[in-house]
Amino acid sequence: MAVKESAGRKVFNALNIAVMVLLIIITAYPMFYVVIASLSDSNELMRSTDILLKPLGFNINAYKAVAEEIIERLNKGKQEKDNQ
Repeated sequence: MAVKESAGRKVFNALNIAVMVLLIIITAYPMFYVVIASLSDSNELMRSTDILLKPLGFNINAYKAVAEEIIERLNKGKQEKDNQ
């Protein structure tokens, strides 16, 4: 047998869901922005004043630079270990 919810409880649940969805959007958008901005062309990103929902001029040079730096440091560490 189902328990009938009162009108106040329904309003509370609706407002609670709305507030939680708003908090999720407020929390998730900055993380989403960082990922999308890292995939965007830096010149186009600096010119843009709009809300960023997709990469502006897809570019993965930042990820290439990080990968190269990691590989360089790993190789340097391996060489130092071999020299000991």
